Amino acid sequence: MNKPRFYLHELPDKGPIVAFEAATRDEALAAGVVVQQVFRNYSAFHQIGSIPDFDNQASFHGWELWRPIDDETLQRLLAECEVAYEKYLS
Repeated sequence: MNKPRFYLHELPDKGPIVAFEAATRDEALAAGVVVQQVFRNYSAFHQIGSIPDFDNQASFHGWELWRPIDDETLQRLLAECEVAYEKYLS
């Protein structure tokens, strides 16, 4: 299984969006769980890629953060996603 890269994606009129591109359904599922766990205190909402019954399909996914977060914390947690993803798979 490949490892998706977690990064900040910005859109007008939206909060910070934690994004990743998944090549497979399993990657999308694992990465989505990781984003929810790592950003649990920031109300991560599956904003992009959330088509009913297809939430975990291989594609671009974006999770909007609904609670305020400073840049330093955001960057630290994005890096934490990478580590958490590896742990989730083991």
